[in-house]
Amino acid sequence: MGNEVAVPPGAIHHSSRLAADLGAERRTASVLATATLLLAVAYGCVAQGGFYPGQQRVLLALVALSGAFAVLAAPGRRVLAHAAIAVPAWACGVGAAVVARDVAGAEPVVAIVAAAAVAALVTRSADREARETLVSGLLVAGVALALSGWIGVAVRHDPLALVDQGLWRASSTLTYANATAAVLAPLALVALARATAEPRQRRWRLATFVLVVGVAATLSRAGWAALAIGGAVLVWRTGWRRTTRVTLPILVGAAIATAGVVAVAPARLPSRPALATVTLLIGMAISCTPVRRPGRWLVAAALLAVGGLFIGAAFSSSRLTVSSPDRDNEWRATWAVASAHPLAGVGPSKLRLQWRGANGDTYVAHATHNEFLQLAAEQGFPALAVALATFAVIGVALARRAPPAGLAVLVAFLVASAFDFMWHVTLIPILVAALVGAALPFSDSGYGRPAPTRLGL
Repeated sequence: MGNEVAVPPGAIHHSSRLAADLGAERRTASVLATATLLLAVAYGCVAQGGFYPGQQRVLLALVALSGAFAVLAAPGRRVLAHAAIAVPAWACGVGAAVVARDVAGAEPVVAIVAAAAVAALVTRSADREARETLVSGLLVAGVALALSGWIGVAVRHDPLALVDQGLWRASSTLTYANATAAVLAPLALVALARATAEPRQRRWRLATFVLVVGVAATLSRAGWAALAIGGAVLVWRTGWRRTTRVTLPILVGAAIATAGVVAVAPARLPSRPALATVTLLIGMAISCTPVRRPGRWLVAAALLAVGGLFIGAAFSSSRLTVSSPDRDNEWRATWAVASAHPLAGVGPSKLRLQWRGANGDTYVAHATHNEFLQLAAEQGFPALAVALATFAVIGVALARRAPPAGLAVLVAFLVASAFDFMWHVTLIPILVAALVGAALPFSDSGYGRPAPTRLGL
């Protein structure tokens, strides 16, 4: 044909080499992004979760560096998609700050939302090997946190454990029990999903056991609820028959180890690290035992659960009730603020609560132990609606396209957020976003190698 143009043979080979070079560059950038994000998480674990300004700046800088590498690794449309998810939250935060005439107040909101979006982008831009490395690294960090908290309770080391209402509670290197539980609960669900997918691999059973015991040692009711409800979602999505054979030995072993921790937790009693150590080792051995007769294990688990309630009641009833006068007062005061400023709130970082206690004293607080209420009070009900809609979109994507652990992780995070200021501990949104990103499928064929997701992330 007259319009046909001959293509030199060398041009095809040159194009193939360019594509191969581009793929190699993107894989290198992805590896660097993953490694930097792991470094950021490790730093956050030893820097109180990046809660205080100086620590937060370092943590956010490391996440930003990992994001720069991820932008080089990911297709442009994926970068834009992750930015688009964050834009509504940014707009609400900045808008509320403008109305409050304090634009600087929106900086923490913008920074933490951006960090979460970047963490998810890093894991979504990684191939299978990089994802495996990242998730395994996060589990190792979680196990280290859990052990540090357990050691703090067993030997009564401040600040790895702190006394609250007469009980030593595992605070780990984060130095806050509820934050420790909020980190460990999602990781325990990921480890359990991996143990279910690979029941012969004892390392996942042991990791799950340590993480569950770590949550228990915090004596955090929000952490227990997050783990229980997230676990129910995982069992529902995976199938109870498949999960039971792995879960029962871990739960029985964790119950025994938890009994040892609870027994040494009361500050009024002498320290007994030997008791905590013996029960931990016994529980660890049981967690690796294969299940041949599930019925007997169910009976054992039920008996231990009942016994655990009696043990807990014998040492303290404060952790075995859902009531919390302080939280009730904070929530009522926060709702009053939100109702008085329904459209734009009082402004990000400007919440100030005040109430009069039953004893006649006046109490003041600047944070609510409920992120959803605090969001409504600081940025208005439209911002709360945007946040809930964003979580719903992510949840639907996880339910449709991700393995069971992805949705379980998100649910556990939301439960913990309803009982404490978890979004203000910078490490927690970053960690959860990384796990969610790792759960979503890798479907782009333009770079790297495909990374089909596994049952356990």
